[in-house]
Amino acid sequence: MLQLFCANKSKNVLYKYDSQWVILWIFVPANSIEKIIEPLLSRFVVLDIPEYTFEQFREIAISRLTKEKVGKDVAFVIAERVWSELGSRDIRDVVKVGRLASSIQVVSYIVGVMKNTE
Repeated sequence: MLQLFCANKSKNVLYKYDSQWVILWIFVPANSIEKIIEPLLSRFVVLDIPEYTFEQFREIAISRLTKEKVGKDVAFVIAERVWSELGSRDIRDVVKVGRLASSIQVVSYIVGVMKNTE
């Protein structure tokens, strides 16, 4: 990737596709930029996105879990337990619990198991 950027010296790349030139934008998500070398990093715009607040996390979790056919009351408890007991801010953990939990009582058990296997 560094060679691609060094040759082009820009944040986008001209790319030939089906005998036409198109601009290819490259987005690179990362949890941390500390291990990205400076020559590569200098060719990106770094956007620092803050972590979710609990209210945002809960809203996203409930929205996502209702798509998984989980009741709102169970989804609320899942979001709360994943946030507070697991210390996780990852919606994928909410989905894992939601796919396994059939009731509020089962949520506690599943979160406990996940906590003990970390």
